[in-house]
Amino acid sequence: MKSHHCRAKTQKKYLLPEWITKQSLYRFYQDDWRKSRDVRPLSIATFYEAFDAKNLGLYFPRTDQCEKCSLFKVENLSAEEYSEHQQKKEEARIEKDKDKNEGKIVFTVDMQAVMMAPKSKISSFYYRIKTPGT
Repeated sequence: MKSHHCRAKTQKKYLLPEWITKQSLYRFYQDDWRKSRDVRPLSIATFYEAFDAKNLGLYFPRTDQCEKCSLFKVENLSAEEYSEHQQKKEEARIEKDKDKNEGKIVFTVDMQAVMMAPKSKISSFYYRIKTPGT
C-alpha cells in the first residue's frame, strides 16, 4: 500500500500490518513462504538488502488519518466524494509547496492549546474558573 502522509516525498510501498518488524517478516519468509515454494533460503542480511532495494517498508497505521480517507477504506464514502477529497488534498499540498518556495511566513495556532481562562497556580482559583456556573 502507498504511504498516506508522505506520498509527495516518497515512492516507498508499505506492507500490510501483519508484520511488526523485519525480523518477524523474515521468520514468515523462512517458515511459511519459502517452504511452500521449495526454494533455498536467503540469509537474513541478503533478505534485508533485497527488502530495502525494492523500496519496501513495514506499515505502521497512523493515528491521524483523515476521516474521509478512513470512511472510504471501510466503504462508507462514495468514490466521487473520495476523488474530490483527494483532489482538494493535492491542491492544498501544491499550494503549501508554492508558499514554501516563495519564502512566505505562515503562523499557525493550536486552538486546543489556547487557554480560555487565566493561568493560576492556586488550585482553588483554578477549579473555580473551570466549574460552570461559578
